[in-house]
Amino acid sequence: MSEASAELMPDEGPVCRICEQYGFSVDGYLEEALKKLEARPELLADGAEYARRLSVCEKCEHKMVDGCCRMCGCYCVLRARTAAARCPMRDRWNQL
Repeated sequence: MSEASAELMPDEGPVCRICEQYGFSVDGYLEEALKKLEARPELLADGAEYARRLSVCEKCEHKMVDGCCRMCGCYCVLRARTAAARCPMRDRWNQL
C-alpha cells in the first residue's frame, strides 16, 4: 500500500459495500492510479496543498474506512492529489 493511501485508511468505520461484496482490492487500485497521476506533474496539487486537503478529508464524517468519499465515490487520496479537483462537500477544502 502506498504511503498516501495508508494515511486515509483507519482500522474501523464504514466501507464501500460494493467493494466489500466483490472483494475489490483498494490497495492495488490506489497504487496504480497514484502512479499514473504522478506521471503527469502538471495535473498535481503541490505537496503543501495535498497535505492540507488530506487533513480536511481525514476529519470528514463522509470519509469511509477504505478512503472512499461517501459524497462522490472517489478515493480521497486521488481527488486531493489532483490540482483542479474540488471537495464535493460544499468545497470544504476552500472553506477551511
